[in-house]
Amino acid sequence: MHNKKAVLGGETLIWFYRFFLIVLIVVAYVMIVLNYYTQQYDTRPAEAVLLASRVIDCSTNDGVINLENFSDNNIMRYTNISGTEEYIFGNLSYFNGTIIKKISVGEPDIKPICDIKGKAPSCLEQDYYLLLGKEKVKLELLVGILKIKESL
Repeated sequence: MHNKKAVLGGETLIWFYRFFLIVLIVVAYVMIVLNYYTQQYDTRPAEAVLLASRVIDCSTNDGVINLENFSDNNIMRYTNISGTEEYIFGNLSYFNGTIIKKISVGEPDIKPICDIKGKAPSCLEQDYYLLLGKEKVKLELLVGILKIKESL
């Protein structure tokens, strides 16, 4: 004959073990999901790259810059800058240093803050080498984004 109390105790122990494993798996899954969805990501560097590419797309055609499109109003219209949280500064010049045209769109107070290292603002400085007719020119572009609460 079998001892019924021993059989019941063994089955109960196995059910506790199974229940513990199920709870452990569910808790681990919830912790991973919470860690993934509650982490804050700074999207300002990606936004700065996108704004810079929009400026280039707006003012050039296959690497040839159009001076009529390279203007403050046209860049502001094409990039949809609000004016208080973003800043775009462009300096178009020949390789000998002669300045052809400058643009300044957005909040100019962001430009001096870009020299300070830290969280605000996110700045992108990039040089583009383009053609103006048959002449080679250099576009120095500075994009600064100050949005802190929306981008984190």
